[in-house]
Amino acid sequence: MEHHLPIIGDFWETLLFRTGNYQRHKRNPLQIHGELNLKTPLRVEHFRRWLEIFRQTVDELFAGERAEFAKLRAEAIANQMLNFVSGVPAIQISR
Repeated sequence: MEHHLPIIGDFWETLLFRTGNYQRHKRNPLQIHGELNLKTPLRVEHFRRWLEIFRQTVDELFAGERAEFAKLRAEAIANQMLNFVSGVPAIQISR
């Protein structure tokens, strides 16, 4: 995680504030999660739990328009990842 957290931070900074910092890592999040899925299959339950933790953390630490945008983007990203790794079409995985 020590190596991974700065990359995640750059991803979200780029997504939320258009910093461009994530590009320096030359990584494709879909490809990385696809490779992870080959080792340990990712299921709807994993994405639901991730969203639960993500939303709770955002709500505890942030408020406002960007915070709400981050939660909406997180759900869209989770659906895209789930579709990519399992072929499950976009669904409302948050409930």
